[in-house]
Parts: sequence; C-alpha cells; structure tokens
Amino acid sequence: MWNPSPTLRLSVLLFASLFLLSACNNDDTGKADLSFTPPSTSTPEPEVPDTEDPAPSEPSPFAEPLIAVEETRQGIVYHHHVEVESTSDKLAITIMEPTAMEAGASYPLILHGHGYGGQRNKEADGFQQRLRDEGYYVISIDQRGFGESSGTVRVMSPDYEGQNLIALLDWAENLPGLARFADTKMVVGSYGGSYGGMYQYLLAAADPEERLRVIAPDITPYDLSYSLSSHNVPKSFWAAGLAAMGELSPFGSWADDFPEGFIKFWQRELIENTTNQDLTIVESLLRGLVAGKLSDNSHNMLEYHSLKYFCEGKAAGPQDGFLLGQADPMRVLPKPLPAIDALISQGINDTLFNFNEAVSAYECLGKRGGDVRLITHQSGHILPLAPDMLPDWDTNMDWMYAMFHPPEFQQAGGSEDCGAVDRFEATFAWFEEKLKHNTGLMDSALPTGNNVCLSLSDEKAIAVERVKKGGTTYEVAMDTPAVSGPIGVLASMAGSLPMKATLQSQTLFTVPKDSEGMVLAGIPVLNINLSSFLGEKLTPDTCFNPLTVLPVGDIVQGITSGLPVNELLQTITSELSSGLSKVPVLGDIPVVSGLLQTVLSIVSNITNLPGWALDTVDDALPIACDPIYFTTIAKRSEGNNRWHPINGQVTPLRGYGQKNIELNGIATELNPGDEVALLIMGGHLQYPLSFSRDLLTVLAKANGSVELPLLNPDEITPVTWP
Repeated sequence: MWNPSPTLRLSVLLFASLFLLSACNNDDTGKADLSFTPPSTSTPEPEVPDTEDPAPSEPSPFAEPLIAVEETRQGIVYHHHVEVESTSDKLAITIMEPTAMEAGASYPLILHGHGYGGQRNKEADGFQQRLRDEGYYVISIDQRGFGESSGTVRVMSPDYEGQNLIALLDWAENLPGLARFADTKMVVGSYGGSYGGMYQYLLAAADPEERLRVIAPDITPYDLSYSLSSHNVPKSFWAAGLAAMGELSPFGSWADDFPEGFIKFWQRELIENTTNQDLTIVESLLRGLVAGKLSDNSHNMLEYHSLKYFCEGKAAGPQDGFLLGQADPMRVLPKPLPAIDALISQGINDTLFNFNEAVSAYECLGKRGGDVRLITHQSGHILPLAPDMLPDWDTNMDWMYAMFHPPEFQQAGGSEDCGAVDRFEATFAWFEEKLKHNTGLMDSALPTGNNVCLSLSDEKAIAVERVKKGGTTYEVAMDTPAVSGPIGVLASMAGSLPMKATLQSQTLFTVPKDSEGMVLAGIPVLNINLSSFLGEKLTPDTCFNPLTVLPVGDIVQGITSGLPVNELLQTITSELSSGLSKVPVLGDIPVVSGLLQTVLSIVSNITNLPGWALDTVDDALPIACDPIYFTTIAKRSEGNNRWHPINGQVTPLRGYGQKNIELNGIATELNPGDEVALLIMGGHLQYPLSFSRDLLTVLAKANGSVELPLLNPDEITPVTWP
C-alpha cells in the first residue's frame, strides 16, 4: 500500500499551517440562578373542596437513576479511556462531574466535541463550568485519531467514529446519579461546532437506542461531499487547510509537553511515515486537488459520513477503488431518524459549511417532529490571509480598483450572536428547558421563537417565518465571453481592459435613493445556460480524455513486472542506506534514517503508483467540454469601484448546459444607492487549484436569470429583547 511521501505531506503541512478555523467559542457566560431538583414524592397535594374530585397529578417526566449518588460530596474532574470492542479503539474522554454532588440527586449529561484538528478540554472552560455549577455532568471527547484517542481520523464514519460514540454512551449509562426520562432513557444533550457538530448528527442518527435527542450543533455540514466539493468543484483552499490541520492536531498539546510533543510529531510524520488521518481521507483530498474533482468512491464515502445519508434514507454508494486505505464496511443502514430537538446555529459568512447546509439540516430534522430552531451569526469558518481584513483597506485602496479589479477574497468574521440573541445563552436555556423541563427560558433567550433568526450584521438581525428560496427574478444576459481555465484565473486578477471578459458583472438593480433600504436574505436561485462561445450547436455534451485511448493496464503491467524497476530501485536504495549509515555521526541522525526508511517504503509499494497517477491525470485532462466558473451575488455602495461578494459567498459552476442551482445563502441589509450584481469569474482565490484544466474550452457564454430573496416588510420581524 503506497503512502504519500514525507516531502509531499510536509509541503501540504507548511502550506496549510497558515490556516485558522475561526470557530471560536465565547465563554463569557454568567451564572443563572437555576437548579434541577427531581420531583419529590413527599410534596403534599393541594387542598381541594370536598364537593370536587381532586385533579389528577401530572406524571413525572423523570425516572430514578440506575445508580444513585450515595453520599454528598464535591464533584471532581477525571480522565478515562473507553475500550471499544467493535473498532479496537480507545476513546479518550474527560468527565466533569457537577460541582456539588448530593446524595439521591439526579444530573443530566452534556457531551462536548472539538473542531477538526482539536482535542478535548481536560479542564472546564467558562461554559462548561457554568453547566457544572448548575448541576450537569459534562464529558469532553477526543474524537478518533485526535488527542489521546487511538485510530486514524476517518471524518465521522458511522462504522468507526459512530461506533466509538455509541460505546461512550454505553459506558456513561453507569454514571452515579445520571438523570433518566420517564421512559428510562438517559437525559443527555450535546454541543460543539464544526467537527464538534458532526459527531452530534452521527450519534443521534446511528445509535440504535436513540438516546441522544437534544443537540446544539454550530457551523456544521449537512453533506460533506457538497461541503468539500460544491457542485463537483473541490474547495481547494479549504481542502489543503483541513488536510494539514488533521495532521497538525498535535500542535494543540505542545503547550503541555513542549519540546517532547514537537519531536514526537515530526518523528511520526517523517520517521515512522504514518499519517494522523486515514489514508482514504488523504487519498480523497490529494486526488481532488490534483484532478480537480472528487472520485466517485470519495464522493460516496463523504455522503455516507453525513447527516444527508440518514435524512434521504438511500443506500450508501460503493466505495470501491481506494488504493491507499480500506473503504468503510458500511454496516450502518440509513434508518429513519427519531424526533430530535435541535438548536442549529450557522455562520452566514462561513465559506466551508455555508448557510444552505444549515437550512438542509433544519428542514430534514423539522420533518421528524422535534423542536428544531435555526439561528445565524457573523462568525464561522473564515479564510484568513485576505488584505480585505486590514483596517480601512477598502477605503484606502478604492483608487486601485478603478484600474484593477481583483475579486474580493473574503470578509472578516464577526459576532457569534444573532442580533439580541446570545448564542451561548440560548444554548444554555435550550438544555435547561429540554433536559430539565424548566420551561419559559427559551422565550427569553430566543425571542424569535420558532422563527428563523437571520443575522444581518454584528448588531442587527431579523426573524422570518421561513428561509426564502428564490424570489424576485432578474434576467441575465452575458453574451460577452467569460474566460475560464488558467487564463481566467490570471485574467480575473488583471486590470480594467480585460475586465468584462474575465470578471463579468451584470448589475441587476440599484436600491432607490429615496427608499429606506432593502433586506436581501435567503438562498438565491440561478437558472443559467452555459454554452460555447462558438455557438449552441457547437457546445459538446461529453468530454474527450486523451489518456483513455492509451493501454493504461498494459503500461502498468510493463512497468511493474515486465521491467526490473522494483528490483533495481530497491538495490540502489539499499546500497545508499547502507553507505550513509556507515558515515560517522550521519548514520546516527534519526531523521536521515527515517527518510531512508520512507524511500524504501515507497519503492516497495511502487506497483500502486503508475495506476494511481495515470488515473488521476486522466481525470485532470478533459478536453472541449469542462469550463469552470465562479458566481457570486455582489454589492457596492454608491461612488465605489469595487464589488463585494455578499457574505463572501462564491458558488462554482461546472460544465456546459442548463444550470438550475441554489447559490450560497446570504443575508445583508442594502442601503439607498447600493448596486447589486451577478458576477461570473474564471477563477477565485477560495478555489486556487480548482480552475478548469480544459485548455480547449477557454471562452463560454452565460444567459438566463437569477432569483433573489428580497424580503417584503411584512416578511420581517426585527430581533429585539421582549
């Protein structure tokens, strides 16, 4: 089995170590005067007149714990490894008991999961301490392959991460004083963002006992295949960053054991030649970056790892074809979801998991009959390294955009609140109401009720009854040819002369100056036809791949068995290793020894290389049918030269033909005089390696319409404190 070379992994690591996932938690949580006391059987019945029958008492929503708290004591924080028989993993967790444990009392359980590349909290943060003080167990989890948990990272596989999480709940059943609902199921909730939201969907869907019914996921994907390869165009900037963060996760623990942790990390990467992420994940990301598209087996694997798999109830697609790792056994069937109470929050500026994903999860879970709420905020996964984030950059550099018109990279993130709604206060109230039956708290913490809270800025938000899709229709007629491919990428950064051919902008409307402004919030819908610049009749339906005419199988067979390449390279490498090891001092350097071992490992697996490389290049070289463009709904204020993609959202288009797709969701307030336009670009910095490889398809035309979710005043309710 071929392993990626250390040089390749090191390059990716160094490149993507510049990334930061800006899904930060605000722990500024005040202590509420709330407590959880199980119903007492000694409470006297209220007196009633003799002439009336006494009203029947309502049944208790709770049952007695399986194991009682035997003595009153202070709660402790301790660490544990859960042994998982089905995966042979050890799942590392930290258990934070309630601050005060009282004999005979009951306590709900809250699960916490970290983001991708992170690790569990070994000590309570501000929010977790608040939960402990108010009578909750908290368990923070090192997900598979991260922190101190064993195994490789498979990105929430139902067969691996899913089984580990189920085993965790099995173990937690015996916590002293663990609260239970009337049906005797454990009282358990969960929270976390990004990867820390994915585990919640997976556990709620895959657990055959259906124990997790109260969740609070933030900035979480619905369909990973869409998240990482939107409309079959890989998010190459994010893919490279996530690949590196999965390997760089040990960096988070170096503060505790530096430099030992630093040395162990490089020993694992360069000397032991192992990866933190499963090789199926590494292969999927690398092939996506090289070929410019996901392979079918990678696409099917990512769908199997998503909430979409359980929502749609379709059998998982085949995962045949991985060369670097083993496919999922796919033992978990897409059974119908139970009713789940879900407080879903999503960053409207998030470019990794966009607003559409939260809406899909909201609609899916809402159909199951649970209490499902949706709020948005200005934070999320935000790509850094953008000059736009520098103070006053746009104002000071507007003169430049009169001559040059590079597309905006992405705006900075902002508050995690939805106007007057504090996300952490809402999350705390959610647990109090759903897990303790302390009713009325959500009405105060989330005044929008069952309506969707849409953040327009750090300070302002609105409530809507539903997320609007489509709306007011505007014609799109861009007969000026748009340039794709490498030329389009370069031209999109060029000056004003080629602007109309590379950064096509069609103004859709201007907000009247005598108006009070407008609100554009929801999911735009694009209905557009991409055709050849040479004419509709000359627009091809299929691609020609030059390597498909080559006898790839015969070539691979010739390289691997007809010629003594393997034997020759092994001999050379062995002699080189032997010679260097005899050099004084040099032979004792671990890195030198490790690099030689790595070369030997690659050589010994060379039979995998030709087929993998040729197959990938074949995907990467379509001819005459594979244009790729990037669209955005943009705005600019009166007197400015530069267009701003609203919320930084960019949606790719691939291939000729009619496109009827939902663009990335947006939410913004438009001021009088603002212009709104549809931009079509041949490249974008959010997708640096995902331009069209088709050298014969350079020019295309786009015509059709776009529907914008402009809200009427009667569709909007301002979000204010009641």
